[in-house]
Amino acid sequence: MHLRRISTGILAIAAIAGCASTPPAVESAPQPATNDRAATIAAAGTPTRWQGTFQPIQQRTGMAAPTSQNKTSGSIFLAQAGPSRTRIRLVVSTPIANATSLQWALVPGRCGSGSMPLTGVERFPVIEISNNGRGELDMEISLTLPTSGSLHADVYVGAGTQLNNVIACANLSKQG
Repeated sequence: MHLRRISTGILAIAAIAGCASTPPAVESAPQPATNDRAATIAAAGTPTRWQGTFQPIQQRTGMAAPTSQNKTSGSIFLAQAGPSRTRIRLVVSTPIANATSLQWALVPGRCGSGSMPLTGVERFPVIEISNNGRGELDMEISLTLPTSGSLHADVYVGAGTQLNNVIACANLSKQG
């Protein structure tokens, strides 16, 4: 009986001490897992999104020769997918009959501005064009999208990134 009274007293002291050192429970929203991209984007607010439709650009040459009609078309959708990450969905159809690769880039300003790309063209994934003239990209790249201003996407043929290498351009509009 004496032992029971001592152990009850010790338990009472331990309970009081435990209450004094434990902060009150506060309910908080669960933190998103680091691999849960949708939750990370939602926690950051509305992601920056841009989209546009590719229009053909008449090829410019320095010669007085007839040019063929360019029938390149397509679409592009960009969305911020996290810190310094951008999701790209790009579809392009060209009159090119042989499998080839095309470069593309995001450029400040409107189509035809002649501005330099946001980052080096080599940082944008190559568009692989199949024998039917169609190419697609659906991936993420390391890039932070601008949140304001004007922006366009150029598709280049050949080795250059000058205006005479542009075969299609899409003026992008900010969504949301």
